[in-house]
Amino acid sequence: MREGRPTLWHLSSILNWLVEEKRYQVAAALLDLAETTMRVNLALSAIQAEPDLEDDLRALLA
Repeated sequence: MREGRPTLWHLSSILNWLVEEKRYQVAAALLDLAETTMRVNLALSAIQAEPDLEDDLRALLA
């Protein structure tokens, strides 16, 4: 997940915009995957930025 480009972290936002504003048909599984990937990447970034948050974030991801 983190090996990819950071711009892909925002795929969830883009897909939701396409569905809501442009009425595109996007598979629910793809929306779920994009949302989950974004959340995991954000949590990992937060851990790197603030190591003291690691236990709290691990509990959220469990």
